Amino acid sequence: APRNSAPMHAFHQTVKGRFVGLSKDGLQALHAADAQSGELFGGVMGDGPLSVAPDGSVYFEVKVEATSSDAKDGLAIGVGLASPEEVVEMPDTIDSLGACWAVGFDGQAFDSAQGTWTELKWNPTSLKTGDRVGVLVTEDGLLRVFVNGDHRADGPTGIPVKQPLFALVDLIGCTRGVALIPNAAHPKEATKATKESPRSNMQMAAVMTGFASAGKFVTLSATAKDATYT
Repeated sequence: APRNSAPMHAFHQTVKGRFVGLSKDGLQALHAADAQSGELFGGVMGDGPLSVAPDGSVYFEVKVEATSSDAKDGLAIGVGLASPEEVVEMPDTIDSLGACWAVGFDGQAFDSAQGTWTELKWNPTSLKTGDRVGVLVTEDGLLRVFVNGDHRADGPTGIPVKQPLFALVDLIGCTRGVALIPNAAHPKEATKATKESPRSNMQMAAVMTGFASAGKFVTLSATAKDATYT
């Protein structure tokens, strides 16, 4: 993807898993299949590359909006090199996307460059509705995961952060829905919040009014407020 691509502002409306429904603004994603079904195809990705901070790092954050207790794995989150135009169709899980790096799943980290899965000191099955999960890729190419602003674990290293990176999220197992937090502050900047921050956060937490698009096996109601697996 060229460097002049418009930066990410939402999830891509069409390059997503077949069981995913997105809100009209592309900020909220819901897996419509029942968690007990074990259906995958819950991946979403950014509609543009992540913005690069002055220190050379990239960061994005999602808020958990729906969970289930019927699974032994959970949210997967990370970054990849492929643009939506290159992906075209989302595979069953984001680790099949080619050049990508992700953490979560059942407490694992995936590094496509090495072709390895390694145990992680964090398991997403502990996530609750309202938790914020952030991924930071440092200027040195290290992926770090944060929950509610607290550093939880380090994932893959050697990520080519000088190339455009795209956000990846996979709604797996216990995590059924998330909302992207636009312009989320890097965790180390949390203590520098201005007086305007609370108002800004309230504005960003806009109430979803309906789904704009649905995957192949998702049916939307006439009001576009309900999504069901069919």
